[in-house]
Amino acid sequence: MLLEDSRANLMVVVPALCAVSRRRLDMATNRDATGKSGCLNSVSWRMHRQRLDVMKERLRTFLLMLMLTLTGGCFIVSVGHKETIGGFLVPVPSSGHEVTSGTRIQAEDLWFVRPGQTTRDELVSSFGEPWAYYRDLGVVVYYWETLDGHWIGGVFDNEDSVSGSMDITRLHYLFVKLDDRDRVQNYDFMTASPNTPTKELVIRWSKHKAHQIVAPKAVSVSVSVPASPAASDNPYGRWKNGPPRDENFFPIAVWLQPPARARQYLDAGFNTYVGLWEGPTEEQLTVLKQAGMRVICEQNAVSLKHLNDATIIGWMHGDEPDNAQELGAGKGYGPPIPPATIIAEYQRIRAADATRPVMVNLGQGVAWDDYIGRGVRRNHPEDYAEYVKGSDIASFDIYPVAHDNPAVAGKLWFVPQGVERLVQWAGPDRLVWNCIECTRIQNPNHKATPRQVRGEVWMSLIHGSRGLIYFVHEWQPRFNESALLSDPEMLAAVTALNRQIARLAPVLNRPTVADAVAAGSENREAPIAVMAKQTGDALYLFAVGMRDGKTTASFALRGVAGEAKVEVLEENRTLNAENGVFRDDFQPWDAHVYRIAAAPGR
Repeated sequence: MLLEDSRANLMVVVPALCAVSRRRLDMATNRDATGKSGCLNSVSWRMHRQRLDVMKERLRTFLLMLMLTLTGGCFIVSVGHKETIGGFLVPVPSSGHEVTSGTRIQAEDLWFVRPGQTTRDELVSSFGEPWAYYRDLGVVVYYWETLDGHWIGGVFDNEDSVSGSMDITRLHYLFVKLDDRDRVQNYDFMTASPNTPTKELVIRWSKHKAHQIVAPKAVSVSVSVPASPAASDNPYGRWKNGPPRDENFFPIAVWLQPPARARQYLDAGFNTYVGLWEGPTEEQLTVLKQAGMRVICEQNAVSLKHLNDATIIGWMHGDEPDNAQELGAGKGYGPPIPPATIIAEYQRIRAADATRPVMVNLGQGVAWDDYIGRGVRRNHPEDYAEYVKGSDIASFDIYPVAHDNPAVAGKLWFVPQGVERLVQWAGPDRLVWNCIECTRIQNPNHKATPRQVRGEVWMSLIHGSRGLIYFVHEWQPRFNESALLSDPEMLAAVTALNRQIARLAPVLNRPTVADAVAAGSENREAPIAVMAKQTGDALYLFAVGMRDGKTTASFALRGVAGEAKVEVLEENRTLNAENGVFRDDFQPWDAHVYRIAAAPGR
């Protein structure tokens, strides 16, 4: 691949190698016609000049042969009976792909980009002035160059040789197409050899891709998440017996817990159970009803007798059908359950009762394409657009702090990445929930801190989640199916967070206001995600740090002039906004909620 990717570099290897050889010749000493060592005399100089010219021609011939065959290696050719010429040219890869010019930009750095919303000024604020701006094409270009390896080559005959080396470099580009309002329409990453004119690449890209409106890639954190048409003050109003249609209700659920502990979870701010072990049974439903705890459970013979029971607010598919399915003890794993089977099961459930939403909980492949647990469907994210068709509420789980794979471990942004992707796949007709970690699960060495749990929760909500499901089981150092209740520090933190969300439910259930605010971060390694909600008398901003780093964030409110007071909820402090702009400090994974009274202009 190194040779194939660097063919264009061969056209400039010849002068480089020859220049090396000529410098060596200019400085060399040799033996004159008498065999004595000394400086080259005029006769020998001319002879060496002529020989160098011959060698240069042979080198060109050799390189041409390599280019025609598209292979690297060596050759030896006999000329007549007395002379032999040969040569070699081999690519040597570079292990680090060091950036030699410009600043590398990766997909995850585009956390704030939302096509149709993000402005050119916001790009400049994050990445600096672009390397090029083709106004006639409306394309901004950022560039960086990497060292991918070296060509080492030379030619020789019976009497002399020429050798040298040259760097193999690759140019990388981020192309950003702007619309007539100077807002991002599309973007893409490109690579090219140093010999390809940049504008030629831009023109080619503009013709084929630049006018496509696409969603952000990778970890994509928008300035404000667009509200789906289904979003309203009452997202559950379409189901007669579904979750409460009261704007003060926001789903805060716990996964697969014993009904006997329902009152403890109610005291901790939970309002829903998701799943019942080997149930539902009559006893389980009775205990939950007595406690006042709602449940999303499987549809079985028992639950179908309770169609008029307000305790049941939704129906549950089997868990994680997108993962490889166990074939039985000692038999290994087979493929995931096909989406068509989930869709058929969804239709069967709705045929029995269409007054409640149907939930499917998917695995970590929603957020991480390379998850090995998907078996033969690993790296097939296209499956999820089909899986969600078998649901009214689509949920998923990934637990970065407790994760054992370095690709995910400690990277909390996989949670909002999964939420955002699931929102896109679900479309406007389905709601998205997601799971939150708060225990060691199966990791004896790592457990999320209260600050990290709070960060994951607000990342989820800001990216479009409409419900939370806490996973509270733990297998290390010993099995505890209700480990959260055994952890006083975490329980207190989760309880406080749940109660805060409950108090803000009327705001969180409102549609997200697009383009209400832009956020920037002084520390580029610690970006800020923000969401805006509007009530009758105020504008609310929800902001969270997306990385494990401190920063000072700046917020610019659209349509706000003069001075305004910014209340930081739950923190007993206020900030001043000047012409709609204010700043605040963020610790790692920090989250703040702001309230701006009167919300001028809205």
